[in-house]
Amino acid sequence: MEWLNQMVSEPYYLSHFLTFFSYLILRTSTTSLLSPHLTHHLLHREIQAVLAFSVLALLKLVRQETWEAFIADMLFFAKVFLVALALVIDYHLALWYLGAFFVIYILTQQPAFQGLGTSSKLTPLQLETLLTEGNISRFWLVEFRASCSPASICTSRCFPELSITYSNKNLSFGIVDLGLFPNTAEKFGIYLGGSMGQLPTYILFENAAEVARIPQFDFEAKSSHPPITKVEFRASCSPASICTSRCFPELSITYSNKNLSFGIVDLGLFPNAAEKFGIYLGGSMGQLPTYILFENAAEVARIPQLDFEAKSSHPPITKRLLSRYFELDRLLLEYIKGK
Repeated sequence: MEWLNQMVSEPYYLSHFLTFFSYLILRTSTTSLLSPHLTHHLLHREIQAVLAFSVLALLKLVRQETWEAFIADMLFFAKVFLVALALVIDYHLALWYLGAFFVIYILTQQPAFQGLGTSSKLTPLQLETLLTEGNISRFWLVEFRASCSPASICTSRCFPELSITYSNKNLSFGIVDLGLFPNTAEKFGIYLGGSMGQLPTYILFENAAEVARIPQFDFEAKSSHPPITKVEFRASCSPASICTSRCFPELSITYSNKNLSFGIVDLGLFPNAAEKFGIYLGGSMGQLPTYILFENAAEVARIPQLDFEAKSSHPPITKRLLSRYFELDRLLLEYIKGK
Protein backbone atom coordinates (compact mmCIF):
# COMPACT_ATOMS: atom_id res chain seq x y z
CA MET A 1 0.00 0.00 0.00
CA GLU A 2 2.88 2.35 0.80
CA TRP A 3 4.43 1.78 -2.62
CA LEU A 4 1.06 2.40 -4.32
CA ASN A 5 0.65 5.70 -2.47
CA GLN A 6 4.20 6.70 -3.38
CA MET A 7 3.66 5.84 -7.04
CA VAL A 8 0.58 8.06 -7.18
CA SER A 9 1.96 10.94 -5.09
CA GLU A 10 5.55 11.11 -6.40
CA PRO A 11 5.91 12.74 -9.87
CA TYR A 12 8.99 10.61 -10.58
CA TYR A 13 7.18 7.29 -10.22
CA LEU A 14 3.87 8.51 -11.66
CA SER A 15 5.46 9.89 -14.83
CA HIS A 16 7.36 6.65 -15.41
CA PHE A 17 4.24 4.55 -14.85
CA LEU A 18 2.19 6.64 -17.33
CA THR A 19 4.95 6.47 -19.93
CA PHE A 20 5.28 2.69 -19.67
CA PHE A 21 1.49 2.25 -19.63
CA SER A 22 1.22 4.30 -22.82
CA TYR A 23 3.10 1.53 -24.66
CA LEU A 24 0.29 -0.94 -23.92
CA ILE A 25 -2.26 1.49 -25.32
CA LEU A 26 -0.18 2.17 -28.43
CA ARG A 27 0.54 -1.52 -28.88
CA THR A 28 -3.11 -2.57 -28.86
CA SER A 29 -4.27 0.34 -31.02
CA THR A 30 -1.65 -0.23 -33.73
CA THR A 31 -1.96 -4.02 -33.99
CA SER A 32 -4.42 -3.82 -36.88
CA LEU A 33 -2.15 -1.39 -38.74
CA LEU A 34 0.93 -3.60 -38.62
CA SER A 35 1.64 -6.37 -41.10
CA PRO A 36 1.40 -9.98 -39.84
CA HIS A 37 5.15 -10.42 -40.30
CA LEU A 38 5.95 -7.29 -38.26
CA THR A 39 3.42 -8.27 -35.58
CA HIS A 40 5.02 -11.69 -35.20
CA HIS A 41 8.52 -10.15 -35.12
CA LEU A 42 7.44 -7.59 -32.51
CA LEU A 43 5.87 -10.30 -30.31
CA HIS A 44 9.10 -12.30 -30.51
CA ARG A 45 11.11 -9.24 -29.43
CA GLU A 46 8.68 -8.50 -26.58
CA ILE A 47 9.09 -12.02 -25.22
CA GLN A 48 12.87 -11.65 -25.38
CA ALA A 49 12.68 -8.28 -23.62
CA VAL A 50 10.49 -9.67 -20.82
CA LEU A 51 12.81 -12.64 -20.28
CA ALA A 52 15.94 -10.45 -20.28
CA PHE A 53 14.29 -7.96 -17.91
CA SER A 54 13.30 -10.79 -15.55
CA VAL A 55 16.86 -12.15 -15.44
CA LEU A 56 18.28 -8.68 -14.76
CA ALA A 57 15.67 -8.08 -12.06
CA LEU A 58 16.65 -11.33 -10.36
CA LEU A 59 20.34 -10.45 -10.44
CA LYS A 60 19.77 -6.94 -9.12
CA LEU A 61 17.40 -8.19 -6.42
CA VAL A 62 20.21 -10.34 -5.05
CA ARG A 63 23.00 -7.77 -5.41
CA GLN A 64 21.31 -4.50 -4.43
CA GLU A 65 20.79 -3.85 -0.74
CA THR A 66 18.22 -1.05 -0.91
CA TRP A 67 14.91 -0.81 -2.73
CA GLU A 68 15.83 2.66 -4.00
CA ALA A 69 18.88 1.30 -5.84
CA PHE A 70 16.91 -1.69 -7.16
CA ILE A 71 14.09 0.50 -8.53
CA ALA A 72 16.56 2.92 -10.14
CA ASP A 73 18.26 0.04 -11.97
CA MET A 74 14.96 -1.53 -13.03
CA LEU A 75 13.61 1.72 -14.41
CA PHE A 76 16.79 2.20 -16.42
CA PHE A 77 16.56 -1.30 -17.92
CA ALA A 78 12.84 -0.82 -18.64
CA LYS A 79 13.58 2.40 -20.53
CA VAL A 80 16.20 0.68 -22.67
CA PHE A 81 13.87 -2.21 -23.54
CA LEU A 82 10.93 0.12 -24.20
CA VAL A 83 12.91 2.29 -26.63
CA ALA A 84 14.22 -0.86 -28.36
CA LEU A 85 10.68 -2.23 -28.79
CA ALA A 86 9.40 1.14 -29.99
CA LEU A 87 12.20 1.14 -32.58
CA VAL A 88 10.82 -2.11 -33.98
CA ILE A 89 7.42 -0.46 -34.53
CA ASP A 90 8.62 2.92 -35.82
CA TYR A 91 11.66 5.06 -35.20
CA HIS A 92 9.44 8.13 -34.67
CA LEU A 93 7.86 6.35 -31.69
CA ALA A 94 11.32 5.55 -30.29
CA LEU A 95 12.32 9.20 -30.60
CA TRP A 96 9.12 10.22 -28.82
CA TYR A 97 9.94 7.93 -25.87
CA LEU A 98 13.50 9.23 -25.74
CA GLY A 99 12.12 12.77 -25.54
CA ALA A 100 9.63 11.76 -22.84
CA PHE A 101 12.33 10.15 -20.71
CA PHE A 102 14.55 13.21 -21.14
CA VAL A 103 11.75 15.48 -19.91
CA ILE A 104 11.17 13.17 -16.91
CA TYR A 105 14.90 13.29 -16.13
CA ILE A 106 14.92 17.09 -16.24
CA LEU A 107 11.71 17.75 -14.31
CA THR A 108 11.56 14.95 -11.74
CA GLN A 109 13.90 13.18 -9.34
CA GLN A 110 13.76 9.85 -7.56
CA PRO A 111 12.76 10.44 -3.93
CA ALA A 112 15.14 9.33 -1.20
CA PHE A 113 14.11 7.13 1.71
CA GLN A 114 12.28 9.38 4.17
CA GLY A 115 12.92 7.43 7.36
CA LEU A 116 15.56 8.65 9.81
CA GLY A 117 15.78 5.75 12.24
CA THR A 118 17.48 7.16 15.34
CA SER A 119 19.66 9.55 13.30
CA SER A 120 19.17 13.32 13.32
CA LYS A 121 19.07 15.80 10.46
CA LEU A 122 21.62 18.48 11.27
CA THR A 123 22.61 21.88 9.98
CA PRO A 124 26.37 22.64 9.87
CA LEU A 125 25.97 24.91 12.91
CA GLN A 126 24.18 22.18 14.88
CA LEU A 127 26.86 19.64 13.95
CA GLU A 128 29.65 21.98 15.01
CA THR A 129 27.89 22.67 18.31
CA LEU A 130 27.33 18.98 19.04
CA LEU A 131 30.93 18.09 18.23
CA THR A 132 32.35 20.98 20.24
CA GLU A 133 30.22 20.53 23.35
CA GLY A 134 30.40 16.74 23.28
CA ASN A 135 27.72 16.38 25.94
CA ILE A 136 25.54 13.97 23.95
CA SER A 137 27.90 11.31 22.58
CA ARG A 138 31.58 10.53 22.50
CA PHE A 139 31.30 9.34 18.90
CA TRP A 140 29.33 10.88 16.04
CA LEU A 141 28.93 9.11 12.70
CA VAL A 142 27.79 11.69 10.16
CA GLU A 143 26.51 11.11 6.64
CA PHE A 144 27.06 13.97 4.20
CA ARG A 145 24.57 13.57 1.36
CA ALA A 146 22.72 15.62 -1.24
CA SER A 147 19.17 15.12 -2.43
CA CYS A 148 20.34 15.73 -6.01
CA SER A 149 22.97 12.96 -5.87
CA PRO A 150 21.77 9.61 -7.32
CA ALA A 151 24.26 7.70 -5.14
CA SER A 152 22.92 9.43 -2.01
CA ILE A 153 19.37 8.50 -2.98
CA CYS A 154 20.23 4.86 -3.66
CA THR A 155 21.97 4.47 -0.27
CA SER A 156 19.58 6.68 1.73
CA ARG A 157 18.04 3.66 3.47
CA CYS A 158 21.33 2.22 4.80
CA PHE A 159 22.22 4.95 7.29
CA PRO A 160 18.87 5.06 9.16
CA GLU A 161 18.88 1.27 9.47
CA LEU A 162 22.45 1.35 10.81
CA SER A 163 21.41 3.97 13.37
CA ILE A 164 18.62 1.74 14.69
CA THR A 165 21.10 -1.11 15.22
CA TYR A 166 24.11 0.72 16.65
CA SER A 167 22.89 3.96 18.23
CA ASN A 168 23.62 4.25 21.97
CA LYS A 169 24.75 6.84 24.51
CA ASN A 170 28.33 6.66 23.19
CA LEU A 171 27.49 6.69 19.48
CA SER A 172 25.08 9.03 17.71
CA PHE A 173 24.18 9.35 14.04
CA GLY A 174 23.66 12.56 12.08
CA ILE A 175 22.80 13.56 8.51
CA VAL A 176 23.93 16.78 6.80
CA ASP A 177 22.40 17.70 3.43
CA LEU A 178 25.13 19.35 1.37
CA GLY A 179 22.53 20.21 -1.25
CA LEU A 180 21.21 22.76 1.26
CA PHE A 181 24.63 23.70 2.70
CA PRO A 182 27.20 23.32 -0.14
CA ASN A 183 29.71 25.65 1.53
CA THR A 184 30.14 23.11 4.32
CA ALA A 185 31.70 20.57 1.93
CA GLU A 186 35.07 22.33 1.72
CA LYS A 187 35.36 22.51 5.52
CA PHE A 188 35.13 18.72 5.75
CA GLY A 189 37.27 18.03 2.67
CA ILE A 190 34.42 16.80 0.46
CA TYR A 191 34.60 17.42 -3.28
CA LEU A 192 31.27 18.40 -4.88
CA GLY A 193 32.52 18.86 -8.45
CA GLY A 194 31.65 16.68 -11.42
CA SER A 195 28.71 14.38 -10.66
CA MET A 196 29.16 14.59 -6.89
CA GLY A 197 31.02 11.28 -6.99
CA GLN A 198 32.25 11.70 -3.40
CA LEU A 199 28.71 11.63 -2.05
CA PRO A 200 27.59 10.16 0.20
CA THR A 201 30.59 10.66 2.50
CA TYR A 202 30.64 9.13 5.98
CA ILE A 203 32.85 10.60 8.71
CA LEU A 204 33.31 9.22 12.22
CA PHE A 205 34.14 11.84 14.86
CA GLU A 206 35.51 11.12 18.32
CA ASN A 207 35.46 14.07 20.72
CA ALA A 208 35.15 16.51 17.78
CA ALA A 209 38.16 14.96 15.95
CA GLU A 210 37.81 12.99 12.72
CA VAL A 211 39.05 9.41 13.12
CA ALA A 212 37.79 7.71 9.93
CA ARG A 213 35.97 8.42 6.70
CA ILE A 214 34.73 6.73 3.56
CA PRO A 215 35.53 7.51 0.77
CA GLN A 216 39.01 8.81 1.55
CA PHE A 217 40.28 12.33 0.89
CA ASP A 218 40.55 13.50 -2.71
CA PHE A 219 44.24 13.45 -3.59
CA GLU A 220 43.98 16.66 -5.62
CA ALA A 221 42.17 18.47 -2.81
CA LYS A 222 44.53 17.48 -0.03
CA SER A 223 47.19 20.08 0.68
CA SER A 224 49.95 17.88 2.13
CA HIS A 225 51.28 14.34 1.79
CA PRO A 226 51.82 11.90 4.64
CA PRO A 227 55.29 10.64 5.64
CA ILE A 228 57.09 7.59 4.18
CA THR A 229 55.34 4.27 4.77
CA LYS A 230 56.59 0.83 5.65
CA VAL A 231 54.84 -1.35 3.01
CA GLU A 232 55.63 -0.81 -0.64
CA PHE A 233 53.12 -1.85 -3.30
CA ARG A 234 54.93 -2.11 -6.63
CA ALA A 235 54.69 -3.90 -9.96
CA SER A 236 57.61 -5.18 -11.99
CA CYS A 237 55.95 -3.86 -15.16
CA SER A 238 55.71 -0.30 -13.77
CA PRO A 239 58.56 2.00 -14.89
CA ALA A 240 58.18 4.17 -11.77
CA SER A 241 58.46 1.10 -9.53
CA ILE A 242 61.62 0.02 -11.33
CA CYS A 243 63.20 3.46 -11.01
CA THR A 244 62.55 3.62 -7.25
CA SER A 245 63.20 -0.07 -6.53
CA ARG A 246 66.52 0.64 -4.76
CA CYS A 247 65.10 3.19 -2.29
CA PHE A 248 62.95 0.90 -0.19
CA PRO A 249 65.57 -1.82 0.53
CA GLU A 250 68.07 0.86 1.50
CA LEU A 251 65.56 2.49 3.81
CA SER A 252 64.88 -0.88 5.44
CA ILE A 253 68.61 -1.34 6.22
CA THR A 254 68.71 2.01 7.95
CA TYR A 255 65.44 2.07 9.83
CA SER A 256 64.33 -1.54 10.42
CA ASN A 257 63.97 -2.51 14.10
CA LYS A 258 61.74 -4.58 16.38
CA ASN A 259 59.00 -1.93 16.22
CA LEU A 260 59.22 -1.22 12.50
CA SER A 261 59.29 -3.80 9.74
CA PHE A 262 59.36 -3.38 5.99
CA GLY A 263 57.46 -5.39 3.39
CA ILE A 264 57.01 -5.41 -0.39
CA VAL A 265 53.90 -6.58 -2.26
CA ASP A 266 54.20 -7.10 -6.01
CA LEU A 267 50.85 -6.13 -7.53
CA GLY A 268 52.05 -7.45 -10.85
CA LEU A 269 51.74 -10.93 -9.31
CA PHE A 270 48.71 -10.16 -7.15
CA PRO A 271 46.65 -7.53 -9.03
CA ASN A 272 43.45 -8.41 -7.15
CA ALA A 273 45.00 -7.03 -3.97
CA ALA A 274 45.12 -3.52 -5.43
CA GLU A 275 41.42 -2.83 -5.03
CA LYS A 276 41.48 -4.01 -1.42
CA PHE A 277 44.05 -1.35 -0.55
CA GLY A 278 42.51 1.34 -2.74
CA ILE A 279 45.24 1.36 -5.38
CA TYR A 280 44.31 2.11 -8.99
CA LEU A 281 46.10 -0.01 -11.59
CA GLY A 282 44.50 1.46 -14.71
CA GLY A 283 46.19 3.63 -17.31
CA SER A 284 49.98 3.61 -16.91
CA MET A 285 49.87 2.45 -13.28
CA GLY A 286 50.48 6.03 -12.17
CA GLN A 287 49.68 5.21 -8.54
CA LEU A 288 52.62 2.82 -8.29
CA PRO A 289 54.67 2.56 -6.22
CA THR A 290 52.36 3.19 -3.27
CA TYR A 291 53.65 3.20 0.30
CA ILE A 292 51.32 2.49 3.23
CA LEU A 293 52.15 2.62 6.93
CA PHE A 294 50.16 0.27 9.17
CA GLU A 295 49.94 0.47 12.95
CA ASN A 296 48.33 -2.48 14.71
CA ALA A 297 46.89 -3.64 11.37
CA ALA A 298 45.37 -0.19 10.73
CA GLU A 299 46.40 2.18 7.96
CA VAL A 300 47.62 5.47 9.40
CA ALA A 301 49.27 7.09 6.36
CA ARG A 302 49.94 6.58 2.66
CA ILE A 303 51.70 8.21 -0.24
CA PRO A 304 50.31 9.00 -2.75
CA GLN A 305 46.82 9.60 -1.37
CA LEU A 306 43.77 7.89 -2.82
CA ASP A 307 43.27 9.52 -6.23
CA PHE A 308 39.56 10.23 -6.57
CA GLU A 309 39.67 11.26 -10.21
CA ALA A 310 41.82 8.30 -11.30
CA LYS A 311 39.98 5.61 -9.42
CA SER A 312 37.54 3.88 -11.76
CA SER A 313 34.95 2.81 -9.21
CA HIS A 314 34.17 2.84 -5.53
CA PRO A 315 32.85 -0.17 -3.61
CA PRO A 316 29.07 -0.09 -3.14
CA ILE A 317 27.76 1.43 0.11
CA THR A 318 26.36 -1.27 2.20
CA LYS A 319 25.55 -1.71 5.84
CA ARG A 320 28.13 -4.47 6.18
CA LEU A 321 30.87 -2.30 4.61
CA LEU A 322 30.11 0.66 6.86
CA SER A 323 29.88 -1.37 10.05
CA ARG A 324 33.20 -3.07 9.24
CA TYR A 325 34.99 0.12 8.16
CA PHE A 326 33.92 2.17 11.19
CA GLU A 327 34.17 -0.78 13.65
CA LEU A 328 30.61 -0.31 14.78
CA ASP A 329 30.50 -3.79 16.32
CA ARG A 330 33.49 -2.91 18.49
CA LEU A 331 31.86 0.32 19.62
CA LEU A 332 28.71 -1.54 20.49
CA LEU A 333 30.63 -4.14 22.51
CA GLU A 334 32.50 -1.37 24.34
CA TYR A 335 29.20 0.20 25.25
CA ILE A 336 27.78 -3.11 26.55
CA LYS A 337 30.90 -3.86 28.60
CA GLY A 338 30.87 -0.35 30.05
CA LYS A 339 27.30 -0.68 31.36
